[in-house]
Amino acid sequence: MDICTHSTKTIQQLSHLISQLNEEQYAKPLSCLSQTSIGKHVRHVIECYQCLLQGIENGLVDYDKRERNVQIETDKMFALEILDSISVAILDLKEKPLQLSVAYYEDAILVQTSLLRELAYNVEHTVHHLAIIKLGVHVSFPKIQIAENVGVASSTIRYQLSVNS
Repeated sequence: MDICTHSTKTIQQLSHLISQLNEEQYAKPLSCLSQTSIGKHVRHVIECYQCLLQGIENGLVDYDKRERNVQIETDKMFALEILDSISVAILDLKEKPLQLSVAYYEDAILVQTSLLRELAYNVEHTVHHLAIIKLGVHVSFPKIQIAENVGVASSTIRYQLSVNS
């Protein structure tokens, strides 16, 4: 499976999970998530993908320049529409060199990267947030069923399969 397909499958996992929530569950601050909401985690994932897609246009990816659009974190249907559009856009991407702007405590520096590397980062980043969201759902909305492998890294799934076979 190529990275674009894997990326869209991970986004589909996120979409499927949040489609099971009602609007209140999606936007409600949860104590087990330090008073953040599932919607805030979804917004963060979406905006990282948006930064990548925007960066492809000008050759520079800067994840610190996320919009932080509150509508994404409070309007589940809006978030689902954006996730769908991101999935479509990813399937049309072609590899190209990019620069990544990174800033920690000082001025930003530019690091050479590529589209495929940044897609790989976004897949792992999405899996990480899926794990957090899964925890929030299990604790706060236990009646919602989530597939066992949601929020589990591919390497962990492969390892578990090798140990159990």
